[in-house]
Amino acid sequence: MISLREFKEQLFHLCLQQLEQKLLQLKQAMADTQEALASEAKSTAGDKHETGRAMIQLEQEKLGKQLREIQKARNALIQVPYRKKHQKVESGALVKTEQGLYFLAIGLGPIEVEGQNVFVVAPSSPVAQAMLLKEAGEMFSFNGHQNIIETIC
Repeated sequence: MISLREFKEQLFHLCLQQLEQKLLQLKQAMADTQEALASEAKSTAGDKHETGRAMIQLEQEKLGKQLREIQKARNALIQVPYRKKHQKVESGALVKTEQGLYFLAIGLGPIEVEGQNVFVVAPSSPVAQAMLLKEAGEMFSFNGHQNIIETIC
């Protein structure tokens, strides 16, 4: 069995890998829409042509916005102090509770590592706010349920 530190290292790299994969998918989708726009430019179908171009441009804008959001998330993740040994719940901490594992980094949702689900949440998320600055052994309340922080790494 691997240590919590190694587990957290793997988790961080899986989060980064997931974001990198999303970036690649979005860049490919952008290239595809650019190609579609270029082929649409060759068409001479009047109003239908203009509608098609407008729809492709809207799709490009949407993809561009998603691309910027993923890049922003990636940049935020890279800034997370995940290698630090945390004594309190804060950004970069891996928190083991009675209910499960939480990694305070960015809002990615659940990720499976070594057969265990870990909730990757932003420090500003409600569950993270309920735990923030608490130490191992302390209780916190979230959604009307009491929970105990077992360990922090």
